[in-house]
Amino acid sequence: MQKRVGSILIFIFIQIGFQLSLDTILFPTLLNNILFNKSFPLNYDGRNNEIVLIKCPSEKFKYANIENLFIPSIMPSNVIKITANKLEKVVWYGVFHNNKSELYSIINCGIIKINYLHLNITTNWLVKINWDISNNKTTSVIPFDTTTLPTNACNTTINKTIIYKTYNGILKDKPYNISESYKNQLVYVFILNDNNTIDEILFPCQIYKPVYYKPNITLIGIIPSKVVNNIFIVTKEYENKAYFPILTSTSEKPYFYINEKINVSEVEYTMNDDYKENSNKIVNDTINLHGYGIFKFTYYCDDCINKNDTVTIKKIFFGPNKDNIILKNESIVVNKDKNLKFQANCGINTYTFAYLEKVSFNSKTIYMKNISQYLTLNDNEFLLDSSKIYLNISYPNGIFKCHYKTPTYTILEIDEFLLKSDIIPKKNFTIEVNKTQEINVNKPSKNKTKILKLNLKKQKFKTIPFFPDLLIVILIFTILFIGIYTYNKKTLIFQFFYNIKMKRKHPNIHIWWNRYKTFSIYDSEDYISEEEYLNYEYQNFEKIKFNIGGETVQRPFPIKLPLKGTNFKNKLLKNLMAKKVTEKSFDREYIVSYYPFNEKYNEFWNMLYDENINVIISVTYNNKKTGKRNVIPYWLSKKNIYGNLKVERFNKKEIISQKIDLLQFNITKLNEITKTLTIIDIFNWEEYSILKCDIDIYEIYNEVIQIDDTSKILLHSQLAPYTTIVEPQLIINDIIKSYNIGYIDIISFNSITNSLTKYFFNKNILNDNDGYTIYKKNYEQYIENIKLKETSMNASLRPFLNFTNYLNLGKMNYILRQLENICNYDINTLKKVCSRFYEIQNNLQLSLKINYKNIPCLDGNCINFNSNYFVHGNILEYCTKNLKKRKIIMCQIPNKETKLDMINMIINYKVSTIVMLVNNEEIILNNLVNYLPNNINTVYFYGIYRIQKLNDSKESTSEISISTYSIQGNDEKSHIITYIQLKCWSNNEVIKNHNIILKLYNIILRNINENPVIFQCCGGIGKSGTLALIFYIIDNLNQFNSFDPLFYLNIIRQIRYLSIPGIDQFMLVLSVVYENFKNDIKKYNPELYDKFFKIRDIILNNGLQYL
Repeated sequence: MQKRVGSILIFIFIQIGFQLSLDTILFPTLLNNILFNKSFPLNYDGRNNEIVLIKCPSEKFKYANIENLFIPSIMPSNVIKITANKLEKVVWYGVFHNNKSELYSIINCGIIKINYLHLNITTNWLVKINWDISNNKTTSVIPFDTTTLPTNACNTTINKTIIYKTYNGILKDKPYNISESYKNQLVYVFILNDNNTIDEILFPCQIYKPVYYKPNITLIGIIPSKVVNNIFIVTKEYENKAYFPILTSTSEKPYFYINEKINVSEVEYTMNDDYKENSNKIVNDTINLHGYGIFKFTYYCDDCINKNDTVTIKKIFFGPNKDNIILKNESIVVNKDKNLKFQANCGINTYTFAYLEKVSFNSKTIYMKNISQYLTLNDNEFLLDSSKIYLNISYPNGIFKCHYKTPTYTILEIDEFLLKSDIIPKKNFTIEVNKTQEINVNKPSKNKTKILKLNLKKQKFKTIPFFPDLLIVILIFTILFIGIYTYNKKTLIFQFFYNIKMKRKHPNIHIWWNRYKTFSIYDSEDYISEEEYLNYEYQNFEKIKFNIGGETVQRPFPIKLPLKGTNFKNKLLKNLMAKKVTEKSFDREYIVSYYPFNEKYNEFWNMLYDENINVIISVTYNNKKTGKRNVIPYWLSKKNIYGNLKVERFNKKEIISQKIDLLQFNITKLNEITKTLTIIDIFNWEEYSILKCDIDIYEIYNEVIQIDDTSKILLHSQLAPYTTIVEPQLIINDIIKSYNIGYIDIISFNSITNSLTKYFFNKNILNDNDGYTIYKKNYEQYIENIKLKETSMNASLRPFLNFTNYLNLGKMNYILRQLENICNYDINTLKKVCSRFYEIQNNLQLSLKINYKNIPCLDGNCINFNSNYFVHGNILEYCTKNLKKRKIIMCQIPNKETKLDMINMIINYKVSTIVMLVNNEEIILNNLVNYLPNNINTVYFYGIYRIQKLNDSKESTSEISISTYSIQGNDEKSHIITYIQLKCWSNNEVIKNHNIILKLYNIILRNINENPVIFQCCGGIGKSGTLALIFYIIDNLNQFNSFDPLFYLNIIRQIRYLSIPGIDQFMLVLSVVYENFKNDIKKYNPELYDKFFKIRDIILNNGLQYL
């Protein structure tokens, strides 16, 4: 026995001797542990630094004088290879502590393979850096305001290495460039001495921090027109517009304040030119303004060169570009036999950017500064309360004006009262009895009548002899009058006969107009709800259930092309869901489609050429934050080459300012004829909003009919066609029916009717000037009222409320048919964007970590804290409307191979809350694991981790349980998490009671912070994706110009592939959103809430398709 022990000791000492004499001596930490394969990870203390240098082996590294193989790994983005190193055996890397919540980082230097005597090892060379997250830095920070780094002992050595991070997060180890400096940037100087071979980790010798003078505040692309009383004036239209405030410095340091935030507060303009500051918020890039406003932009520079001048303030008035702009103009008919329901008034605090200067009614004007004196000295024509001044006249007749004074101009609100009386007073008339006597008669009395008869008798003998002559004179005069009148009014006579002709030629239009003009525009909803406008038949549609990720859901309706019309053989047109809409009575052919994909532009232009499309009507949208298009136009510049096509624009003109352009192109194919294409470019559109959609369709039509060849017109939009093109352009019921978009809504109907009416009158098909004048005035008032109603909405809910107003059964059906089309990849693309998933799937051992092989995991935003671990999940990160950070991890429940990986993820990502959406029985049924203990004080052990259940919350119910757990590692620090489990959502069907999910949503809100929260289900896409989409929609309801559920779904699926695969899950999301904003919807229109749930019940209970 002693001999055997002695032999082992001799062998060990021989190995140590080899190590001391060879490359292993470069790593003392490794040398101290004889059992090589148990040495990793090598542990280093990073102290309180956010950047350190670590040493890794190179390809020339040798272990114990043997031929080993070392394969360096690809480093993550927070690691940079140091180019200044000259050692051949090792490589130095700079490691940045990117996630400040992480206690450590693990770096994989590469794979080392050793096969020598007793050693047969293949392992990852891992380095673990333990970070100290306290606020005190071990190295002092030296501020500098020069163009180069200050000179000191660290900065003068030739062995220095400088590492810094650019403003966009890129690590560099090049000589420091002052133009890349930014506020709070830290520049690290390391001394890299190649002769000192035993160092395994290096710390900064010195840290520098650039400082600068306070910045200016400017708006991108905006030059103020003037400055009034230290307020910069920016003129704008009343419509919504986005502005982008930025902090600017000199060209020497252009990015110095690029990531800094600006405080913005709204300023109230009051009488005597005073300014009162209101609410305050922090913005980073965008301010969206509907209407006018005064805003104070403030930046506090806590670390600037001049300590006495660190605050930048700029007040900007976004106001009208001319005086006396009318924001409201209403006409009210006053009947003396009816009580006037409306009492004209001027709000004293109506606008923050203007105060009420004066009020006028006809010629009488009162100034607010003298209001008290006026009301005591005069009658009660005006009344004043705490918030308004009223016109106190029972039957007003005239113009009532509110004059609001802004810092520059005056804006007006006008109410025009038209007094209408049923009793028309008779005019005075005079009868000549003789040359010396006149009788003025208003309402003749009996006495006056007797006198009149008497005088007429007395004059009888005088008038009879002259009667024949007088008759001849009157006859001649009448003939002359008729001749002159006929000559001057021949157009009128011609028009009379022309009207008779039009009535015979277009009897249907005249019958329609005579009927329609008798309706109030507000009553036309009943008009279009008649059976002839709802000419759809419903039939039961077989609901198809399928299982994915352990959940049974309802398959989306197939994308059903219309029964009418012709489908295309062109593959691209099929992909764009193109549909040819044509009727025998049409002079031209219409094609309705989606917008072309960026990567398909060459095919798209070839398709236009081959299909002989002459005209395109294109609708795109502007991004709310940037103010630019959300999509790149497929006409990139004046001249372009697309495959074998040369496309050249030869004309561009503006149809409607800031809304519609006309573009004309020549398309030339090699050795073939040149064709002409006209594009009507409608941009800056906002669907579901009259404020942004109220374009003049007739103007577009006029431009189209002036084009030489309009035989084929393509209509497409950036989003699904139902939101834009079909409704405004095609009113005919059969056409709407043929594209499966449902019956038309009231606002679209009135918009179309207005355009048609305008067309009929301009073409003289109709001629009823009085009727048209009344209709036109009523329509303008109708649109203005809608706009006023929109402006009165809560700004954060306006897009959503507009959506609820437009939604109907047809539109909902159309939306649901797009679900399978959103973020759908082919297999070749999937292998590129999910490369890590397929790499693990192809590894026999690692593939056991995958629950479902038909659910790939995207590389982007994946859980990636260590190459040895795998969690099938993705993290969704965004800021809420309240500027709170939200991090949601959508992932699968672990199996027995990944339960340790799950705990590692919880610790590394500092997860604060876990939401389990599957009950314990179904977890086991799907061969997954309950990785947390069920009973209080029960302890589970996974590797180095100790997990204990601490308590159950009193809020727990039979449906939702809430518990607290503690996780401890080697450091014995307790990581506390809240565990919320929804028990009543079966995997066999989607939960029907949406109020339970809303209750869950509110419980989660109370139990999360800015640390990540996990949404977990079997496949990580169904229930998890549904809950994530609910959070994302509610959190971002005011972040975009419009509410489009397909847009939000696309965001989630770009992060988590295949999320929300079922119709029933998607409808559950909308149900929870509607329920969450129930009070706001009912306040806007009580019918809209119930209307949605009727639509939901039809779709989920029966299924639906149009015949």
